[in-house]
Amino acid sequence: VAVEGDIVTRLLRALAGVLLLGQFEFEGGGEDEQAKLAPAAADDANAAAAALGVRAADLEKALTTRTLRTRNEEFVKPLSAEGAVAARDALAKELYSRVFDWLVVQICGATAAAASEAKHFVGLLDIFGFESFAINRFEQFCINYANEKLQQKFTHDVFKAVQQEYSDEGIPWDKIEFKDNASVLALVESKLGIIAMLNEECVRPKGSEENFVSKLVSVWKAEPGFATPKLGKLRELQFSVSHYAAAVTYTTSGWLERNKDSISNDIVSLMQMSENGLIAEAFREQEDAAMTDTKTKAGADTVATKFRNSLKELMETIGKTNSQYVRCIKPNKNKSPKEVDNIMVLEQLRCAGVIEAIRVSRAGFPARMPLKEFVQRFLVLARVVAGNLFGLGGDAAARSQAALAVKTIDGGTDPASGSRALLGAIGSVDKSLYEVGRTRVYFKHSVLELLEERRSLARQAASTAISRRVRGRQGAKHFRKIRRLVLKVQASIRMRRDRTTFLRVRHAFIAVQSRYRAVLAMRYVAVLRQVRCATFFAGILPRNVCSPVVLGAAESCADHPGCGETEGLPQEVLAQFGRVQRAGEA
Repeated sequence: VAVEGDIVTRLLRALAGVLLLGQFEFEGGGEDEQAKLAPAAADDANAAAAALGVRAADLEKALTTRTLRTRNEEFVKPLSAEGAVAARDALAKELYSRVFDWLVVQICGATAAAASEAKHFVGLLDIFGFESFAINRFEQFCINYANEKLQQKFTHDVFKAVQQEYSDEGIPWDKIEFKDNASVLALVESKLGIIAMLNEECVRPKGSEENFVSKLVSVWKAEPGFATPKLGKLRELQFSVSHYAAAVTYTTSGWLERNKDSISNDIVSLMQMSENGLIAEAFREQEDAAMTDTKTKAGADTVATKFRNSLKELMETIGKTNSQYVRCIKPNKNKSPKEVDNIMVLEQLRCAGVIEAIRVSRAGFPARMPLKEFVQRFLVLARVVAGNLFGLGGDAAARSQAALAVKTIDGGTDPASGSRALLGAIGSVDKSLYEVGRTRVYFKHSVLELLEERRSLARQAASTAISRRVRGRQGAKHFRKIRRLVLKVQASIRMRRDRTTFLRVRHAFIAVQSRYRAVLAMRYVAVLRQVRCATFFAGILPRNVCSPVVLGAAESCADHPGCGETEGLPQEVLAQFGRVQRAGEA
């Protein structure tokens, strides 16, 4: 974007120069002896000089010497090998920083609308979070300082947002106490703060980290947010600052060198004369901010001072906007999607200032709800009290007040009046624990939770009653079905039992009847046999023998001559005749 053609080539050559500077090696150079470029680094020096658009000899001279200017004279100071390496590193960092800033300006210029068309400004700030390690260096101090400033802005935004909302809603509120980190910021950036003393120590001829810490102790030993360790090998180089997230112990080893990290006027002038137009433009635009060797400006242009000024400009820009905050929370160290380390998450929330923001919010009316939503959600409580349902109603006065509130709300009153009537009807909520605003209802801590609990109990009781009715109807229906089935089974069993009894009785009757008919038949057969025998005997008996069976009279008949005479008949015939005669009599 906005970087095309030769500009891309210049940009890549500038970045190549940054990389090639890292190949420079120096040798020699005592206290009064000038360092020299190592013969093995000659090719790299030529390549770096070509990439930067300067002569190799001029580049070597700028890195191994420094021009010092006083009020009346000017002289050149040779640098030792360590000094040359420091100058090389400072040039690489400064070059990369200025090229990066140049690139950002080009991109913003290409993508931004014209000033006359711009109506709104949208910015995105992504920063490191609060850092606390076993050994905390100068970099952690700068990062935590920036987080401290942003935390102050965040806390004030939360406080002001709450204050503005209460004012707009017409809610009376008392002063809310919150944890202000102004004392910690004063410890860092005041005239006798950490940055000022570090800058002062950097310009002293024989400045050291031990003297820096000693001065801090002498000035800030009574400050609650400042402390020094009592034990440890590095206790003379360490101090602690109580940040909003936690107390951090800083080790000042190498802080002076990191804070200086500056380039000389010789290097700046050389870069301004570079044949690479991009590099020359980048250094020419920031000529006023170039480093000098005077005592006053050296302290003003240290890394800490630049960082403080840059942070100040950032806060001024943020102060002109409506800030929105996004907190990124890492759930666990294993990068697992289904794992949450509660202690780790809580620590991040505390370090991000979210816990403190919640405390500030909860100091007033932490819970709030729109009026219409509140009436719709909790009207059920008034109905329960008014109808004395589920055993949750109160006395007669409470029921009457609840019924009046229900009637008022159903009558279409305004949400604010309806909310007040509803809160009065519900009872058990002290008037000092809530406020009804123009568009919302505000509650003190745990009041809304209490109402939600009562609503849940009412809904649970109603659910239980409905479930009881439904289960009762289902049970009655099932009972009737089972009873019909039982009656059918009983009827079938009784039918089967009665049928078996009937069949058994009928069979017995049939047997008795058949036996009786058999007896009658036997008797009839016997009679038939008797008749047959009588007929037979009548045919074979003599004429003078009259059979009582045939004649139906006495053994003899006077009307028949010779009747009763049995002489000359066989004995068997006479015996048979006797039996027939007795059977006939029977």
